[in-house]
Amino acid sequence: MVLHWVNKVEFQKRYEPEFWLKWQEKYPNSEVVLEGGWSESSIKGSQQWWSGIPSDTDLVVTAVGSGTTLAGLALAAPKHVKVVGIPVFQDPDNYSALKQKMIQAGVSQDQYELWSGFAGKKFGKPSLEQAEFSKTFYKDNRIKLDTVYNSKVFHAVQTKLDQDKSLLSQQIAVLHTGGLQGNRK
Repeated sequence: MVLHWVNKVEFQKRYEPEFWLKWQEKYPNSEVVLEGGWSESSIKGSQQWWSGIPSDTDLVVTAVGSGTTLAGLALAAPKHVKVVGIPVFQDPDNYSALKQKMIQAGVSQDQYELWSGFAGKKFGKPSLEQAEFSKTFYKDNRIKLDTVYNSKVFHAVQTKLDQDKSLLSQQIAVLHTGGLQGNRK
């Protein structure tokens, strides 16, 4: 890998096709991977999560930023497994852009479910309740949760377990997708 630093002004142009042309000319065999990793190869790579998920799992829950992990999981899910995504950002359009991206990636809306309402104050900012949950979760389990993704996911799962007792009889896998650098101040 070769890293090239760009200044803030140039970085703000990253959504314009012209931004990528010079890089693709310089590196013709490269692939553009946008923020969040959304790309065909990243989605395919996210299917590999299934190699670590027990076969008796009924429900798999993951954080949703760009949707890459959710798309990969949904595309490769065994028929008996429900795939749930927890959006970590608020969206007044009810995640319509995310849902459209999923369709374009070949994921139908019956292949996954979104549990919204757990985004916290905003992206990277947990609610006070989520922050307290993370502290208690670490104290009880010695597992650190980042404020951007995993604290929201694990808090959502606990909230849903408290609300829907039928979930208690299911084998649930919750993906801890890392990201502890998000806790830096």
